[in-house]
Amino acid sequence: MYKRILHFLSFLSVLTISGMPLAFVQLGAWLNMIDEFYEETQSISLSVEWTFNGDRPCSVCQFVNEQTDSGKKGITTTEIFSHKLKLASETSEIITNHGLKMVGQLCPLVWHISSTYDPAELPPPRIRA
Repeated sequence: MYKRILHFLSFLSVLTISGMPLAFVQLGAWLNMIDEFYEETQSISLSVEWTFNGDRPCSVCQFVNEQTDSGKKGITTTEIFSHKLKLASETSEIITNHGLKMVGQLCPLVWHISSTYDPAELPPPRIRA
């Protein structure tokens, strides 16, 4: 039962984040505009042309346009802050080479691995009769 609820909530959140509700609202607005323009002109091709040319936007189209513009503004604000953030100081970015050479080995060679674990001796297993 809990899995179904979690799957439903996950689907709902993905649907909301993707912007699909606004797409459905826009689709409904276009269908309504085509219907209204068809009643005026009695021509499907002319009503479709008037719907998609952008000269006669309805209030729903303006609402969807405002919502998508506000989402773009939020993204640009985030990008501005991410470009101003410096994670390292400028002095750490400079690499200098003083002509030093490495002498010796970094670590001694280990031929065998020693362990301090000694297994406890157990008595032999007994056979039950």
